[in-house]
Amino acid sequence: MASKRRGMCFVRWYGMPVDSSLDLPELARDFKYVKTIGISVFNERQSTSVHYGPLRLTLRCLYNLRPIDDENVFIDVAGRRHYWHDDPLFIFDDTLVHRSVNESDRLRYCIFLDVLGLRILRACLTSWSRRCVLASCPCDVCSMQTEK
Repeated sequence: MASKRRGMCFVRWYGMPVDSSLDLPELARDFKYVKTIGISVFNERQSTSVHYGPLRLTLRCLYNLRPIDDENVFIDVAGRRHYWHDDPLFIFDDTLVHRSVNESDRLRYCIFLDVLGLRILRACLTSWSRRCVLASCPCDVCSMQTEK
């Protein structure tokens, strides 16, 4: 990683298996609602530009594998900031404007899944209601659930 800003390694891409250096047969199988599975690595002091997934009508599920206790490592989604040291799990609508930031002196690793379907959304809200952040939702209920 020393010569790269960021790297991504995929197991599945838009529902299709990808030849990869990751040997994870548990993740290579077909999942009904999971369309993309990968690992994202950010080198030290690297960030994405502000972007969005205009054609990916999915929820993006991110899980930080090594949360760093640093206020300079976070993701911003539609004006809301999520710090990885507060919770390694973050779920958001990929069509919203977002930006990932790692301004620390360490590598940042996240597993990510792109998940389709309202059934999955309902399951996320039910089982992870305290940890699931829907950055676009203006209602008081979602706002209360995301407060610590």
